[in-house]
Amino acid sequence: ETGDKERMAALCYCSAAVVGSSSCAKKDAGMFPFSFGYVRVAGLETSFDLQCLPSAGRCPEAPVVLSAVNDLKAASGGRLFVTRTGRSGPTPCIDVSSTEALPAELMPELRLPWPLAPGQYDLCYCDEDVGCPTPGEDSVVPAMQIVGALLVHGLLYNVSVDGQAGIASIPLEVELLRAAQGITCCAHVMAAGGSAEADEPPICGEVRAADASDLLPGPSVYVLHLVLPETRSQGDSGLYNVSCSAQGEEGACAAPGMPCAMPPGGLLVQLARPPD
Repeated sequence: ETGDKERMAALCYCSAAVVGSSSCAKKDAGMFPFSFGYVRVAGLETSFDLQCLPSAGRCPEAPVVLSAVNDLKAASGGRLFVTRTGRSGPTPCIDVSSTEALPAELMPELRLPWPLAPGQYDLCYCDEDVGCPTPGEDSVVPAMQIVGALLVHGLLYNVSVDGQAGIASIPLEVELLRAAQGITCCAHVMAAGGSAEADEPPICGEVRAADASDLLPGPSVYVLHLVLPETRSQGDSGLYNVSCSAQGEEGACAAPGMPCAMPPGGLLVQLARPPD
């Protein structure tokens, strides 16, 4: 049944020994006289296909309100979560860890946790009677309903130090979410107190396609080494602030500081001490 009543599915049995297998195969209602019970069908009828810019104040940017009767009933008896695409395996919303599920809101309107790093996300619905992720607990929910997808725009997905920084080099691992013209990373010298040295030029490096007319393919991972141009002095703190950008970024991702792929304030890197 549908509408303002709870959706139910009946479980009925047809005996091939009594009526014949061909009669059962016809799925004639009169051939299924034995009722074993009912199954309550829970979930959202509406699916969402959302895209948000990192510069947006909220996501989705325009209000999204559930209106279908069954959706309103599902929202009152269940919850919505956001998970990284691929984090729980090849099938979305299956075997989701509570530590990976970010709670969202369905009522009075759809609101996703924000801000989120650029990337692709799955929207997963769970019925409270069946089981939902419990924030703060390291548990796994075997199955939730996939009710949509979210794409947060941005070319760079993540930037991290690849292994350990050397005496005079910083190896960076840059994850590119989509094809870009190139990647540029710069390290700014920091004073011992944590402020930038204004008179010290940044140390930069870049990755580009061999042919200037081509794009770097994505998604892909690129390793970029920033190498100091000269020997460090004994008084050098060895502290650097690294930031990376992808050519062709838009919105907040193209703003100074590259907030979309970098930690707030940049990526602080401490070089190894020079040998005595």
